[in-house]
Amino acid sequence: MVNLRQDDGESGVAFYLPPPRPAPGAAVALLSASSAAFGRFPRRTARAEGALREALGRPVRLVSEAEFPGIVAGSAKARANALRHLMEDPEVGLVMFSVGGFNSNDMLEHMASWAAQAPRKPLVGYSDSTAVLLGYQAMTQAVVFYGAAALPQFGEWPRPHRESVDSLVTTVLDGRPGEWALPDWYTQQDTDWAAGDEFVRASYGPAKPLVVREGTGGGVLFGGNLPTINLLAGTAWWQPPEGPTVLAVEATATSGQPEAMRRWLRHIRHLGLLDQVTAVLIGRVPIAPLLPRRTEDLAALVLDLLPPGIPVVADMPFGHTDPILTLPIGSPVAVTADSTGVSVRTLTETVLDASPAVKPDER
Repeated sequence: MVNLRQDDGESGVAFYLPPPRPAPGAAVALLSASSAAFGRFPRRTARAEGALREALGRPVRLVSEAEFPGIVAGSAKARANALRHLMEDPEVGLVMFSVGGFNSNDMLEHMASWAAQAPRKPLVGYSDSTAVLLGYQAMTQAVVFYGAAALPQFGEWPRPHRESVDSLVTTVLDGRPGEWALPDWYTQQDTDWAAGDEFVRASYGPAKPLVVREGTGGGVLFGGNLPTINLLAGTAWWQPPEGPTVLAVEATATSGQPEAMRRWLRHIRHLGLLDQVTAVLIGRVPIAPLLPRRTEDLAALVLDLLPPGIPVVADMPFGHTDPILTLPIGSPVAVTADSTGVSVRTLTETVLDASPAVKPDER
């Protein structure tokens, strides 16, 4: 496989090649990489489709799930082939996953034969989609995007949160370097869509990141849903950055509590990844701010797993929370955390106007 990583000249670290910026008018394709969603939640699907079309000014294409009534939206091979067709379709500019689930990793073995040869395009999603995002990155060395999914964010009633839309547009469509805009409020994703979702969720706030340890750090951004990342260990798709790394991880209410995070992070330490980490960002965990002793438990976890001087910030607005940021996994970033607040800055473009050709003999 060709090594497409470059040095940006500012951060001094290698980073992954950004995909091409979606052309004006190119479609947004919605694909279920794991759980079926469109047939189960037709009203929310229609709302998400309309909101995406309006917010991004682009046509929206849904990959049908009608023939797949099971717990996943088709066989592993069918879902991988659907992704391949979208990547090869010149009318599709970016692919967004519909929801999360539990079985995205079963697509990877069916992607291995074509991913590096297909045109690169932005892939956007979170939660269980981590497996496809990081697997695709390992196969192509391309930047991927950990952020908004179609139904959770764009199906929100009565409209998607402005901060979620702005972050997606800034990171995936504009793609310019700059400071992350951190929302100053949040709400919890605890709605049972099947029981009804046409109401405004309670707003919690004001909200700000929790600085567990102050400091500065920079490197290639790597991460996603922490339990799903751990599923890739020992496979061909476990390919974290080779140098300084900013680790961004999150989890659900069950797997994101301090004692569970300790187990997941310990595994990553055993794999050697924490040896090169220069900063840690932890996404806001549902209900976590309400738990007693959480700050003390997080601090104890950090002291046990990381050497001194590495900044650690919890309650970051990505993952299973709303509004959410879209993170450019594979891009170099710089983190500063102190008593005055938290700053995260992307150092290079996250999408490019053109994708350089890769000759077959260079792979």
